[in-house]
Formats: sequence, structure tokens, C-alpha cells
Amino acid sequence: MSLSAGGLYPGEHEFSSLEQLRKWNTEGQLDETFLAADALVSRWNGDKFGLLYMYGPPGTGKTHAAIGIARKMHEQAGATVYYKYAPELVGINDMRTLPQWLGYDADKDGKPKNLAHIFGTHATGRGLESERYRKPVLILDDYTPEVRPAVYIAVEAAAHRGGLIIMTSNHTDPFRLIAEEPVPAKSPEDILLEARAAQEAPDEMAALAERRRKAAIEISASFRSRVAAAIKFLEFSGPDHRPDNSIWG
Repeated sequence: MSLSAGGLYPGEHEFSSLEQLRKWNTEGQLDETFLAADALVSRWNGDKFGLLYMYGPPGTGKTHAAIGIARKMHEQAGATVYYKYAPELVGINDMRTLPQWLGYDADKDGKPKNLAHIFGTHATGRGLESERYRKPVLILDDYTPEVRPAVYIAVEAAAHRGGLIIMTSNHTDPFRLIAEEPVPAKSPEDILLEARAAQEAPDEMAALAERRRKAAIEISASFRSRVAAAIKFLEFSGPDHRPDNSIWG
């Protein structure tokens, strides 16, 4: 499986597998990753929502593991795998804008037209006939908070219709399930600039504060509960392995 249903995997990960990852498991730090893969292959049948979130510093094997797990699920459990590089989703906040960013077309070759469509029904190109994707697995690679709106759409669809999402990120808590991310300390210059802006443009500052307030509570209680019940966190640590794979040796 060198090609996912949604497009090519990123360069050096075209053929990533869990077996290749074992060489980095020198101290058992990846044991939980292999256990999670075995559990998904043996227990997940495509009917329930699952979210596997792998986080940690760059170069610790997250993308390699995500594709390795998806490959194993495809080969041993018949899963259909889709891959998307998450930063490409910046700016997407509703269903109408997803197709033009993703380039998926449900009416041609049976490809999904957007992230949510992966977990639903689709036209097969044979008239009105449609079918549910079998065991859809979506890899969302390199998640950042800027793409939350698009990811929420995918999560809601997977939770409603049944599907697995595998996410990788450098961020500890994507849906603020554990605790709020620490607020960066402000410099004296920042404080002075904000105070001056509040005096000169109070309405704009008030609007900015309201947007920040809404962003902080953007996840509903039901969404939070749904994700909390289905998510499994895997923390990656250790050295950056990317220099080991450099073409320069």
C-alpha cells in the first residue's frame, strides 16, 4: 500500500511500516504504540468512532507510526486509508470550502469530496448506487490549532457514522480535554501596546476580546464528551531521528 485513497503519503513515509519503527524502540518507549496497533486490528470493525492522537517533539516517529498503523489495518483488517497533511486545512471552517482545498470529488473514481464525506456514503459512478466506505481510516498529519474548524468537521462525521482518525501533532492537547494550554507571558512592550490600543480603539479591542472568548469555549460539552470517550493519547519522546535518515549521512 504505497498510495492512500486520498493521495500520496509524504515523501520519506511512502512505505513506512511498524516493523521499520522497531529499530527505534530501544527502551520500550514505543511499546504502547504497537499495542494500540494490535488492538485496532483485532477490535475495530469500522462501526465505532475512534481517535488515536500521537503527540511529541518533531522527528520522534509520529508520522511513521501513524502510517505504519494504517498500513497494518489495511493489510490485516481491510481498512480504507486516507491521508491529509493538516496544515493545508488552514482557513477551512465549513463544508462549503472543504472540497476546493482537498481536491476530492465524490462523483469521479469514488473519491470523497471532503473530510466528512470519508465517513459517509458516496456516489460510485454507477448511477444512483451508493455504498458506505468500509472501515475508513483518516490520517491527519501534523495538526496545529489553526486547523481546528476543519478537524471538528471530520471528528463529528466520524463520531456520527463510524470511523477512525489518527492524528499526529507537536501539541499536547488538541481538544483541551486535559487542561488549557499555558498562556504565553507578555513582555512589558506588549502590555504597553495593548494598553495604548485599548485607549485609542476600545471598540476594536473589545471585539478582539470577544473573539478570543468565543474561541476559548468553541467546543461544546457534547463534542468534548464524545471525543473524551473515544480518544487515546500516545506520547512520543526521545531524540530527533530525522538526521539519521538524511541523504547526506
